[in-house]
Amino acid sequence: MKFGKDFVGVSCFGLVVNRKGEILLAKKKTRNYWSLPGGKLELMEQTKKCAEREVLEETGVKIKAEKLLCFEERIDKKNKEHWLAFYYKAKPISGKAMVKEPDKFEDVKWFNHARLPKNLSEYGWRISRLVFGNKAKKQS
Repeated sequence: MKFGKDFVGVSCFGLVVNRKGEILLAKKKTRNYWSLPGGKLELMEQTKKCAEREVLEETGVKIKAEKLLCFEERIDKKNKEHWLAFYYKAKPISGKAMVKEPDKFEDVKWFNHARLPKNLSEYGWRISRLVFGNKAKKQS
């Protein structure tokens, strides 16, 4: 059975913001865009803990998820997928940003919220705007 295909999948993401106002982003090998780190919820795991675990597993940065920013329901009729996604604002506690899953990711980086990459995922862009408003900008 597959998440999102045979039953509704649940995923959790962290909008990790450091003291400089930079956002932690990851770039998957299979996609040509940057996104917020995160992944699938495990059975009996709280969504906040999932976001913390997934960010650490993917980026090497231990975080404290502080606030649920929003959740979204994604229904992709073309690919026949159904997901619920939870987005948390988080702060880094320790660790250095690096690719921890080289089979999945090609890069992990901090980006200034006023100079986000042009190829930021739609969801990453919307969540960044929730936190930073009009101050969140893409590189020109």
